[in-house]
Amino acid sequence: MAIGMTYEQFWYGDPWMVKTFEKAYELKKDILNQQMWLQGLYIQSAVQSVVGTALGKRTEYIKQPLNLHPEKDKEKARQKAIQTFEAMRLAWMRKGEANG
Repeated sequence: MAIGMTYEQFWYGDPWMVKTFEKAYELKKDILNQQMWLQGLYIQSAVQSVVGTALGKRTEYIKQPLNLHPEKDKEKARQKAIQTFEAMRLAWMRKGEANG
């Protein structure tokens, strides 16, 4: 996906549009850089797996995709802890009511 200004946008458009296109270009470049870095991690894991196996060391390719959003896992764990606490609290209250 190319980001570039047309002739008309450059010469007849808003002058601030140039800065906007420049910022969009920089963001696209950063995203591409991160994608290539991530691809390198996957390739590294594959090469290590093949070479390690060939050398007699049991190495495996990664089992699942890398987690790019660890904060979502933290939120899921937090929600599960809250649910567990609520279940224990309700069980404790029911036990207390049953005992009188």
